Amino acid sequence: MRGQKAFYNGSVGKALTMKDLQNYQVKITELISANIMGLEMLGMPPPSSGAAAMILILNILSQYGIPSSVSGSLGLHRLIESLNIFSYTITEFSLMHRS
Repeated sequence: MRGQKAFYNGSVGKALTMKDLQNYQVKITELISANIMGLEMLGMPPPSSGAAAMILILNILSQYGIPSSVSGSLGLHRLIESLNIFSYTITEFSLMHRS
């Protein structure tokens, strides 16, 4: 069984079953937010990391002034280093919250 028929009438993959879908409960969580240079950023909370990454990176770069903080080779260096800091931070966070 494949496609729509498999999704609604069979098991989805090997681990997800129709019973799993029927028993699913939506979890409503608070958005994460940050004020960066007078603008409020909103995003999905963990386990999603996209908004957290954007907030951390923009907070770092805003200390140097945007858009000048990302101009030229120094700006590129700052952007790369802010990405490195995020990568390190998310790795440490993941290690701390392993089940």
